[in-house]
Amino acid sequence: MALSAQEIWAQGIDRMKDKIVLPSMWEALDHAVPITIENGEFVVGLPSQRYSLSGHLRNPGYRRTIEIILSELAGQDVQLRIIEGTTLTDWERTKQREALAAASREQEYAQRRKEEEVEQSWDALYDRIVRAYSEQPYRQLPQGKAQYLRRALQMVSEAMDELYPAAAEVDDLTERNLARVIDRIANNIGAPPALVAYELFRLRGSER
Repeated sequence: MALSAQEIWAQGIDRMKDKIVLPSMWEALDHAVPITIENGEFVVGLPSQRYSLSGHLRNPGYRRTIEIILSELAGQDVQLRIIEGTTLTDWERTKQREALAAASREQEYAQRRKEEEVEQSWDALYDRIVRAYSEQPYRQLPQGKAQYLRRALQMVSEAMDELYPAAAEVDDLTERNLARVIDRIANNIGAPPALVAYELFRLRGSER
């Protein structure tokens, strides 16, 4: 019959002290409370008022020594896990906090990834706007500038169908990316950016 975490710790603590001759580590071991073995982790807890001792248990060299002894007694490879608290309830709360933190990190990562994808899409549009101007015949003449403006506004309007959501949902990043593209078009033809923006929204209004 497999030994419990409490039995393993009771049998192993003297061996740990024999291997690690350090009074501060002994103090940490004496205050550590074995809680459970779960998913290859040997969970021990320290009371809040003694949690500062956890640094001794986390020392890589000492920790490995402890894990070897625990693994031999448990009959399986285990990793030492130190938590604040000494009960199964404390362990469950720790797992819940970690799960919430992991979900939050994943949400933040997904949001960053989405923003990066949007940025790349706006960057691609910006590059197309620049390239369209370099390919525009007679771009130094008024008629060439007008043709470029019409073509560029059409490109931006088509991109906005995907990149620019309904007005109530537009965020600061989207507005700034659109402004950057408008500024580039305006700079290319020597026109006020506000006028280019006006023509863009007038075009989109006529297309609806």
